[in-house]
Amino acid sequence: MAANEVFPSVFNRHTPAFESFCKHNQLEVVALAEDRHGSLVWETALFDGVLDRYVTLAITPMGSDSGIGEQVAEGVPLPNAGELFAAYALTIDEELLGPGYLAEIWIGAESDTRFVRRRLYYWRYRTDVEVQMALSVDLLSPSLGAAWQKAKALGLADLADEYPFPRPPLASLHRTA
Repeated sequence: MAANEVFPSVFNRHTPAFESFCKHNQLEVVALAEDRHGSLVWETALFDGVLDRYVTLAITPMGSDSGIGEQVAEGVPLPNAGELFAAYALTIDEELLGPGYLAEIWIGAESDTRFVRRRLYYWRYRTDVEVQMALSVDLLSPSLGAAWQKAKALGLADLADEYPFPRPPLASLHRTA
């Protein structure tokens, strides 16, 4: 089942706010409520060819019904795995392991060979109604705006992790023909 079938009300509510944020900041939409490994993801980026920066909003079903909470809680940070694993390992606790949703805002930057990814905000909700109320347009836009300011501040020196293999620029990975 696709993520947007799991929570269609979240899909309908957050996509216009995210599109408005992107348009206001002249950012390219990379993903709108797409299923990425069980999370519903909205992503925007600014591609400049040297240092591409992005902001990602992800909403993930958690707990025993989805199995996702248990998988994350058992994850062990791996050497050179980047901040993604370390961030989860440092923040998962018993409160996050029941049914519900985890909403997160991530920022990142990357070149062709190096990257950085940081989770700025995360919230835990028990129901999709809580997600809708808490991440209303009035609350979501300021969080995305603050995240974009921090993403713009990332520089080449912040790219702490290296891709294991050469890869094309991020912009070419997300553009469709």
